[in-house]
Amino acid sequence: REARQKQKPRWVRTLAQVNEQRRNLVTLADYSAKIVAPSFTFLTLGALMSSIIPKYSANCITLVATLDPDITKVTRALIGLAASSTLAALLTGGRGTLFWIAGTRANYNVRVKLHRNLLLQEAAFFDSNEVGYLLSRINNDVNKIGQVISFHVNVVTRQFAQFLFGSLYLLKISPVLAAWTFGGIGIVAWVSAVYGAFNRDLAQRVQDTFADATAVAETSLSMSETVRAFNGVGVESDKFEAAQLKALELEEVQAWGYGTHKFISDTLQSLMQGALLLACWQMGRAGGLPAADLTMFIFYTNFVLESSNEVGDQWAKIQGAVGASSSVFDLIRRIPQVRDPAPPLKMDLQKPEEASAPDKEDGPTNGASQVEGSYSTLSTLNGQPISITAANGTEYVSTSANGVTIANGNGVHNGQVNGKNGNEYPSVNGNFDHPHDGDDQRPVVIEMKDMTLKYGAMDVPAIDHANLQIYRGDRVAVVGRSGSGKSSMLRAILRFYDPAEGSVSLGGVPLTEMSRKELTTKVTVVEQEPHLFPMTLLENVLYGIDKDAVSSSGRAKYSAAFRERAAVALRRAGLPIHPGNDLNLDLDTRVGDGGRSLSGGQRQRVAIARALVRQPDVLLLDEPTAALDSQSEKVVVEALKTACEDCESMVMVTHRLGVVRSLNVNRVIVMERGKIVESGHPEDLLKRPSGIYASLAREQGIISTDAPHHEPTPM
Repeated sequence: REARQKQKPRWVRTLAQVNEQRRNLVTLADYSAKIVAPSFTFLTLGALMSSIIPKYSANCITLVATLDPDITKVTRALIGLAASSTLAALLTGGRGTLFWIAGTRANYNVRVKLHRNLLLQEAAFFDSNEVGYLLSRINNDVNKIGQVISFHVNVVTRQFAQFLFGSLYLLKISPVLAAWTFGGIGIVAWVSAVYGAFNRDLAQRVQDTFADATAVAETSLSMSETVRAFNGVGVESDKFEAAQLKALELEEVQAWGYGTHKFISDTLQSLMQGALLLACWQMGRAGGLPAADLTMFIFYTNFVLESSNEVGDQWAKIQGAVGASSSVFDLIRRIPQVRDPAPPLKMDLQKPEEASAPDKEDGPTNGASQVEGSYSTLSTLNGQPISITAANGTEYVSTSANGVTIANGNGVHNGQVNGKNGNEYPSVNGNFDHPHDGDDQRPVVIEMKDMTLKYGAMDVPAIDHANLQIYRGDRVAVVGRSGSGKSSMLRAILRFYDPAEGSVSLGGVPLTEMSRKELTTKVTVVEQEPHLFPMTLLENVLYGIDKDAVSSSGRAKYSAAFRERAAVALRRAGLPIHPGNDLNLDLDTRVGDGGRSLSGGQRQRVAIARALVRQPDVLLLDEPTAALDSQSEKVVVEALKTACEDCESMVMVTHRLGVVRSLNVNRVIVMERGKIVESGHPEDLLKRPSGIYASLAREQGIISTDAPHHEPTPM
């Protein structure tokens, strides 16, 4: 994108940058719209009062300098000066308060929206963006955004309003002198605009270097034990220092730029003030300007020049802040490459005899009301009207040829969809209730059709044209050597990545047509290295299962039923929670950052409990015993047996073939260089002496290397 931008003419790039800044500022205003309107009301009134002050100040000085004997005039001038100053101060205080609140609300909204959109991004996004880099955007860059509204926009709009009101007074006093004044201000404004563009680009580079430095710090601190274990303190310190040094150099350039800008603009203003004073003196000598007006003009000249100078200064800072925060708005507007499908079009379903009656009221009638609930959409089937036969035998037809809505709720769980041309189509209700057309008549749970998966710009696919069907009741183990594509298989099922070619379906529904919420209610995973949050055991087990149970403070407050549900899941996972247990654990025990207060086996069992409590249709296991000792492995395997009993199908990635028999796996998928090279019952694969699975078994001592018939040895 940046390369394409640089190829465009400079004036095109400048217009694009101005338009982008306008969009960003409008977005900021939208985030705090309710408070911005009264803020500008206070600002306008305050600027009006401030613009009156020079008038009364000039009158007071003239009356005092001429020793005017009229005490009434003097009193009126002093009262006007005091009243306008007091009102201006009051309105200025209100304006400052409201703009501060507007800035904090903008910060809040930007942070929340940015964090949420980052969580929605696909896994490939995080492959190319370090966490520390993103944290810097959330913290440092968003702080810059808050300053734009609470201070910079606050000041620049106030000074601009004062400039306008002051300019009206200048035009009223002497249009000729006012024109000379505006000409000088235009030159200063051009200098400020040039500096603003320079500062905007530089500020964005500074924020980028800060983000890089934060990424280095986050990585080194999160891996502090590894850093110390391998004597990497010096290396990490040097990397962080280098990143900070780059930021320091850019900030020093910013400082020199600011100093040069101030020198040029202040010098121009001083020269302009001198020229105006000379012009005022000549006009005064010629009698063209009374002494009182001359004094007032000088006051308003200083008033307008100070306002215009502040406008230029603050506008340059706004340019810098908006430039620094452009990455934030890019991230907020970034559309995930892997996202939920568009909401379905709901359509009315009627019985055949009712479908031809045009005078019927809109909406489902009689039996059609049974299909209300959660919906999925079947796309147009070659323009043919289609019908749905519900489980109770009632037939429904679409009232339009554009498609039909099928309920996931009551009434059509086990239905089939038939086109009026006689063709039968698979159910799209997301359930596993339709048979496969092959020899195995069990329902197909997971299906991969010519699926190719790639990571980023890699030429070699992680999975190469895989075709796979997993049926209800299958206990599948995916095995192979490191780098063969085993874990990529699970990532495809979890839809962390979308296939480059082909498709992955769950219960007959392509994952690209299934929402993330629907997918995670049907499929859950036990990871190789479980990621536990620095919360209690209860909160970790029930994580994400009941959003309504979490209070606004972010601390979960679960009912007794939920607590019992978590305790049962932990008990079935081999981690009993009861008073006086040997593990000294209870539901309210905090597990520390990443679960550090628990052993590896305990963390694995918490992860199993987290899966059990969801009662998924499909359980995915990613090397569940890879990092455990033999004793912990036995305990975890027993817990996994329980977990497998509670789900319809299981898919496990493992390199330990002993676990295959322990979990009663009835099918093994062997991967090699991203391809499925073997598939079958583990005992059958062991009898193939030249097979990869048999070779792996011999390497692990599962079968004897000199066994004449390669029969499996007892485990």
